[in-house]
Amino acid sequence: MKKIKQDDGKIVTHFKSGAASSGDLPPFECLTETFLLRAAKRMRLGMYYGKHNWKKGAEDKQFILDRLNHAMLHLVRAQAAIDSDEQTDDDNLAAVVVNCMFAMEYEQNVNPTSDT
Repeated sequence: MKKIKQDDGKIVTHFKSGAASSGDLPPFECLTETFLLRAAKRMRLGMYYGKHNWKKGAEDKQFILDRLNHAMLHLVRAQAAIDSDEQTDDDNLAAVVVNCMFAMEYEQNVNPTSDT
């Protein structure tokens, strides 16, 4: 596999088979199954409010700030649990990543960039 940047800035990947593909996709294979499963399970908890309830707040700055406060609370709890070698009933790290996902969507919607 060989990646070539064209004059127009697009990246074209040429495969051993002779096939070519434009685009430089991120390495999704680097995301672990554990990460994806735990994030999806956390999203299931929010489905109590509706499957895509969070999207209602995707451009609501106050909602996103509230989500980031929740992320910080869960991060502090996760750090304390790890520091004390204790197990918790709540998957705090999954709560952190899904709340950060909401904030990332907010950033993308409010201030889109060309490199995502």
